[in-house]
Amino acid sequence: MKKFDKKALMIPMVLITTVIVVVMLIRSTKAFEVFLDDKPIGVVESQSAFMDLVERIKLSAESRYGTEMLVASRIDYKEVYLPDSNRIIDAASENLVSQVKESVQLEARVFAINVGGRDIAWLRDKDSAEQVLERLKAPYKQNAGFSVVVDFAENVSIKERIVPNDKLAELRKPDDVYSSIVQENETIKKYVVQKGDTVSEIAQKLGVSIKDIKKANPGLNVDRISIGQELNLSVPRYVINVRQNKTMVYEDA
Repeated sequence: MKKFDKKALMIPMVLITTVIVVVMLIRSTKAFEVFLDDKPIGVVESQSAFMDLVERIKLSAESRYGTEMLVASRIDYKEVYLPDSNRIIDAASENLVSQVKESVQLEARVFAINVGGRDIAWLRDKDSAEQVLERLKAPYKQNAGFSVVVDFAENVSIKERIVPNDKLAELRKPDDVYSSIVQENETIKKYVVQKGDTVSEIAQKLGVSIKDIKKANPGLNVDRISIGQELNLSVPRYVINVRQNKTMVYEDA
């Protein structure tokens, strides 16, 4: 009796299995399961169809906020083969669009007016931020002459920022930013009267009016102040202060 050959039996079994797998693949439907930040979203026909959906959502957000948007979410795909197309979701379906809108994380490129290392306002584009700063300087440039340089007393710069879409409600219009910067905020300081001081001299020295000194010191007799007396000074305070620097040119005789 011939000895049973296991190898001879395995060959047709492997061939049969291969044929079955090939037939199943031919008859099955290729699709892609989508994950947003590791969260399963659904199965779509193609990667390009899903990316087109994300692009439409991004463009819609750009139109709404008027600034460039970026997709922050990580998008992964898993290739799958399905016995039929019942599980495949139309990338244009209302349910999928709504789900992706809620799940995808968008970020915006905005421009901040930064004063002394602190952002005081976010604007949609760099031009808007520059227009605000130039508008602040404009009154000081009129009739200033070539020898006068107009700049800011503080360290003022424009910084590019990437912010999440839930922060876009903080974007402001240039006119609103300008108005908030030029709005005077009052701060009270103390001044100790020195020998020889008069109220008019104090006002001139500190850049305030006599009227403001009287207002900040009810009952004050401006004609009789004494050495060591404390005066409250109402000093106007601004977020950004403009200054003029005059350049002097000397020529050798």
